[in-house]
Amino acid sequence: RFLRYFPGLQRRGAAIRVVTGTPRRSQIAPPEILREWARYPVGAVIPAEPLNGAPIHRVRLPARKGLRRLWVMNREVHRVCRATSYHPDVLQLISSLPHRSLLRPGPLRRQGTAVVFGYTITFNQALNPIRRALRHGFMKFLSRQIDCVIVNATAMHDQACAMGFETRIEVIANGVDLQRFHPPAREDERRPLREALGVDAETPLLLAVGSLTARKGIDLAIEAWIRLNRRFPQAHLVLVGAGFDTAGEDPEKRKFARRLQDLSAGSGAADRLHFTGFVDRVEDYYRAADLFVFPSEKEGMPNAVLEAMAC
Repeated sequence: RFLRYFPGLQRRGAAIRVVTGTPRRSQIAPPEILREWARYPVGAVIPAEPLNGAPIHRVRLPARKGLRRLWVMNREVHRVCRATSYHPDVLQLISSLPHRSLLRPGPLRRQGTAVVFGYTITFNQALNPIRRALRHGFMKFLSRQIDCVIVNATAMHDQACAMGFETRIEVIANGVDLQRFHPPAREDERRPLREALGVDAETPLLLAVGSLTARKGIDLAIEAWIRLNRRFPQAHLVLVGAGFDTAGEDPEKRKFARRLQDLSAGSGAADRLHFTGFVDRVEDYYRAADLFVFPSEKEGMPNAVLEAMAC
């Protein structure tokens, strides 16, 4: 989603760079990097081609979560932002919490770089009073280290205030490219993809879009589809998104991938359950589907819903 914003920002004169961390082989896209992974030590910057005209600084992170991973990422952010040839006006952090991307914003703010945080995922409110008070104090402390919090819905604005953020909060809604995401102009535009999935024009085709993680509720979508099969025995379910990795290094993700595998095997209709992985043209799936399913357990303002509405 952020990559799609880059061309418009660049046409307006913005110079953009991306600093990203890669802790595991499975998260690296280019095959040439996979082949040479062993020669890059932790903390090394792995060569990466620009994306949408933006240079990519991809640093290899430690496999284990923790302070060392945070320190390595923090060091690279500071190195890029404080280089003699590049002093950014704005540093936007894209993470679940600001401190998971940046330990020390002070030096960057003193050089004139504004630090903003994109708060896009709701947090669990059902905490006991002590934990809720501790989190409120922590968020209040964090908000003093950054210049602005960006949220993508008014409900997120209200929650950010309730969470303890005291800095400036701006609502900037997510955008959808309506030249790309639109209903099919003709019925036959839906046919090629449906035929590739083995679905004719009369067969119900259900679609869920999002990474195959527990937070996205993909297992709930499969469970509901299994129950629906009793009434609609021809229905197909398509799951578009990356993350199905039963051999990955993250034990929680491995466990969840196995759960999806078990649900599929036990459904009695695995031939009508489609895992596509990441796709470039997700709009083709929106236009081909009869019903969009959104089973997330925790979200902010998901673009998948807006894209589905547009299509």
